[in-house]
Amino acid sequence: MSVDFVVKLAEEAPQCNFLKLEDVPCPPKVAKARAAKPDMVIFGGLGGMMFLEELKSGADGAMTGFGFPDILVDIYRQYTSGDIDGATATFYRYCPLIRFEAQDGISMTLRKEIYARRGAIASAQARRPYMALDEGTLRDLDDLLTRLDLQGK
Repeated sequence: MSVDFVVKLAEEAPQCNFLKLEDVPCPPKVAKARAAKPDMVIFGGLGGMMFLEELKSGADGAMTGFGFPDILVDIYRQYTSGDIDGATATFYRYCPLIRFEAQDGISMTLRKEIYARRGAIASAQARRPYMALDEGTLRDLDDLLTRLDLQGK
């Protein structure tokens, strides 16, 4: 659906005043929707890949999967409190993890692995069809979590 269509829909049906964007590129679409309908509630997605840019473009937040949602909350709180430099530093610090988790075909399996390690779920087992994580990917995840001081957190 185009931004123009969603804005028209929101104007004709006021209960449809929320937009979750995952249609790349998201930031210009956030900006266009915000300019056309300032009261629309706009969320980004895509695992947080463009979260900072979406906030800069006028998004109200994110509705997305990511193994460390608390990091996205930190970015949001910093940004909305006016600490743009802090939000930017936090976002760029964790970009390697956001990128790593967003791998096509294994993103959900990686997220479940992270959630299980964090104690949020009992098992990382994913439903079929899924791609299992190989030993190299698990080593890369361990290395990344260690370098970001997130191992065991």
